Amino acid sequence: MADEGWVIASFDATYQLRPDAVALITEDIRVDFGSLEKHGIFRDIPVEYKYDSKHNRLITIEGIRVDDGEKAWKFTASRVGANLRIKIGDPDRTISGPQRYRIRYEVRGAVNAFDDHDEFFWNVTGNQWPVPMQRVTMSGNAPASDVTCYQGARGSSTPCRSEVATPAINQYFEADGLRSGEGLTIVVAMDKGLIQVPPPQLVRVKSAGEQVKDFVGLKPGPIALAVVVAMALLGLVLRQWWVAGRDRWYGDVHYLRGGTKEVTKPPFARETIVVEYAPPEMEGKRRLRPAEIGLLLDERADTLDVSATIVDLAVRGYLRITEEPKTWLFGKSDYKLTRLKAADNHLLPYESRLHKALFEDGESVDMSDLKNEFYEDLAEVKTALEEQGVNADKFFPKKPRTTRMIYLLAGMAMSGAGIAAILALGALGMAIAGAPIVVAGLLVVALSGAMPRRTASGREMFRRSLGFRRYMTVAETERQRFAEDANIFSEYLPYAIVMGCTEKWAERFKDLESVPGTNGGGWYVGPLAFAPVLFASSINSFSSSISSAIASTPASSGSSGFSGGSSGGGFGGGGGGSW
Repeated sequence: MADEGWVIASFDATYQLRPDAVALITEDIRVDFGSLEKHGIFRDIPVEYKYDSKHNRLITIEGIRVDDGEKAWKFTASRVGANLRIKIGDPDRTISGPQRYRIRYEVRGAVNAFDDHDEFFWNVTGNQWPVPMQRVTMSGNAPASDVTCYQGARGSSTPCRSEVATPAINQYFEADGLRSGEGLTIVVAMDKGLIQVPPPQLVRVKSAGEQVKDFVGLKPGPIALAVVVAMALLGLVLRQWWVAGRDRWYGDVHYLRGGTKEVTKPPFARETIVVEYAPPEMEGKRRLRPAEIGLLLDERADTLDVSATIVDLAVRGYLRITEEPKTWLFGKSDYKLTRLKAADNHLLPYESRLHKALFEDGESVDMSDLKNEFYEDLAEVKTALEEQGVNADKFFPKKPRTTRMIYLLAGMAMSGAGIAAILALGALGMAIAGAPIVVAGLLVVALSGAMPRRTASGREMFRRSLGFRRYMTVAETERQRFAEDANIFSEYLPYAIVMGCTEKWAERFKDLESVPGTNGGGWYVGPLAFAPVLFASSINSFSSSISSAIASTPASSGSSGFSGGSSGGGFGGGGGGSW
């Protein structure tokens, strides 16, 4: 127990035991705060004790008065767990130096009745004071037949000094100076019939199940309140999604009707998906790049979008991908990226940022060198991609990641508030009324991924991207004409990566013997002769490897570790401190 830097100069107590077994206690406590500024002290006295497995025993403390020998001290008395806390002092005023606190109170129920005697077993000081006591005494008035006392830490059987007058009406007990955590306990035995000892006041200890039931409040009133709160919060959460989380659109087949009015898309409305044989074009005849379509499809700027962009930059002649031989049979392939030309104004801002980040240290870079090094650049490229989707393309009113984070944090905060409400309401026996707040918060967290929304133009490009994906995966119309164009295989390959259909796309070109730009010093150089399915597998391997490399972060470091009678018995006790 840490010493708080002040001292109890003396703790002089007296008791008088009345014939009705009521003990009149006076504690005269003189302290010295020195130069410390304090409001006063508090005194904790236990009023509830374990009796048996099903009951606790109560004592009653009444008639509390506190003064300094002349004038009264301000104080409050309140229940703190099993203790009664007497908090003495003025919260608006601090004091220093020597102070006197004389506490007087009446105790009922602190005498034990045995077959051959009655007994007053009283912990005078308590063992929970954080400071030493230089002098401790106890004098009393009771028809004693025998007395004893103990001093020291809780559980100590070290006797203290005691004196008994003749006849044994007056007793005197004194302990040596006590250190913090030590106390004085007295035992006074009396012959049967000299005082009237009432039966102990017992309170039944509720089982864990009963305590939980009382805490939760499984009663009609709390349950009804919980239902009302749940319905209200569910309505608010769903309304927020209804208002803010749904995509906007121009209506189905608006391109046939010429509709351009932006409205909220009905929740179960279907769109007519028409096969598109090329990536959708923006105004100005610019095709959407693979990462833009990836962002549109899942509302996330993710690492797959960035790795597909690297392949796209290679196909467009800005860099070359070289698959290097494995160092051993079961090893993983490494890849070298070589710059073929500098970033120019034909690249979008996020593409330029990626290109410059890859080659900021030279004309070429091995994929393995990007591990634990590229993650900060990756985050900036993703941010630039989102900015492209919001500011330039106008696909979203706000960055999807920002929207998700706002609702994620709001849901976590709501759940935290719900837990606080459960604890507060549990004290009133109606914790169940706070549970819907936690559930609503978790629902907001779960819905956070659905809260980003597309603008009407973003929804239109989303619909057209789905049409292009249908062509990439299942459409057979004009297959032969497109299969004869070997260039389209490479040109659309980055789109197949973000759409997760690389193998299907390659299968459609299985009869090709070669593709310009591959295996011959073009955009991709590999160790094997070209075959579309094998080549697609290599590209998938590259995409997976480069995604892992550029997203990897340095491992954190730290430490791991696993890292008979006695003083303190009887009634009374507790302790105190300063505030």
